[in-house]
Amino acid sequence: MGYFNHHAIVVLCFDGSEKETKIHKKAKEIFGDLCSELIGPVTNGYTSFFIAPDGSKEGWNMSNEHDEKREEFAHWAQNFDDYSDVVEIHFGGDEPDINGIKVVK
Repeated sequence: MGYFNHHAIVVLCFDGSEKETKIHKKAKEIFGDLCSELIGPVTNGYTSFFIAPDGSKEGWNMSNEHDEKREEFAHWAQNFDDYSDVVEIHFGGDEPDINGIKVVK
C-alpha cells in the first residue's frame, strides 16, 4: 500500500570554477527532468539547484528506484572534492512525524 514521504535535495555551490557544473551534470545524469537548472549566482558567488521529489508512495517501485538514486548521488557528492553543500529534505504526506533534514555533505 505505502504512504507518502516526499524527498527533495537542495545543492548550494560556490561559483568559482567549473566544479558546480560537474555536480549539476551528475545530478542531471542520475535524476533527469527532476533536476532543476542552475540558479544564480545572485550574491557572493553561490549557485544552487534542486532535485524534486518523485511523488511516489514509499515502498512502491518508483520510490525504491529514487531512494537508490538519492543514495548514489549522496555517495558521489560526499566523495566529490568541491565547495558545495547538499541536504536532503523529507516532508509532507501521510506521516508528518518523519519530516526532517539530512545533511548529505
